[in-house]
Amino acid sequence: MDSITVIETNPFLFMQEFITAVQNGYFVENTNAGHISDGILKEIVLYKNEDKEFEGIDLGEITIMERNTQAFLSQVCHAVAVGAKFDLDSLAWDSVGWKVLKGTMYLKPDYTKEQLSEMDWETFKASVKPVVGTGRDRNLLTTRYLFATGQQE
Repeated sequence: MDSITVIETNPFLFMQEFITAVQNGYFVENTNAGHISDGILKEIVLYKNEDKEFEGIDLGEITIMERNTQAFLSQVCHAVAVGAKFDLDSLAWDSVGWKVLKGTMYLKPDYTKEQLSEMDWETFKASVKPVVGTGRDRNLLTTRYLFATGQQE
C-alpha cells in the first residue's frame, strides 16, 4: 500500500503538509503504523486509498476541537476529504491540551473553471444544476459554482 510520512517539529508546518497530503489522496488509518507520534517531533504515516469514502459535513463554518491528537487529525482528514478549507492561522496546538482548527466547509468540486468553460451549454447546465440551480447567464452560474465549491473567494 502506497504511503507518505509527514514529519515536522512546527505544528503549523506539520498541518500544512498533512492537509496537502490528504488533498492528494493520503488518509489517516487507525493502525499502529498510522498512529501519530506527538512529541517535539510530530510524525504520522498516511496511506493512499482511492476507494475510501467519507460522509458529508454541513456546509459553512467548521471548527475542529479535540484533545486527542489522533482523533483531531482524523477529523481534519475527514473534513478536507469532503471539501473543507482550513485557515492555518487559526491553528492552536497544545501538546497536552486542545488542538483547534477553523475553516469553511464547501461542496467538493467535480469540475474546475477550465473544465466548465470547455463544456457545451447543455452539458454545462446539467453539470452545475445540482450545485447552484438553473439560470441563463453562463458567467453567473460559473461564478456561483466556483464560490460554492471553494475554488473562488
